[in-house]
Amino acid sequence: MKKFILYGLTMLLCTHISAKENFDSVKALIQKAQTERDAGRHKMALEYIQKAVAADPKLIEAQKILGLEALELRQYDMARQAFLNVLESNPNDIVALEKVTGIFFSFRRWDDAIKYGQ
Repeated sequence: MKKFILYGLTMLLCTHISAKENFDSVKALIQKAQTERDAGRHKMALEYIQKAVAADPKLIEAQKILGLEALELRQYDMARQAFLNVLESNPNDIVALEKVTGIFFSFRRWDDAIKYGQ
């Protein structure tokens, strides 16, 4: 019985350490993306932020940066999807609403542009 409890505690500790390392790596990737973006290397920034989003797709900050970088590189479908993910968790995000409305308007999807523009 003691072995099972010890095994369970060990697994819980390993899971906690793994989750903490994952969060730290996502923050490091976001920081690298921000550094590349400030230097004007948007392609590298997009690659770093895509890795961060792949590691933690629920992080809204990373999704918003992904959308902005994708717009900078004219990858509109990726930007649209990133901003829609932001709007799923925060429907009142002004930047995401503005950008997704602009994307829909540019591609003449009038119904969607009106929906998000209101």
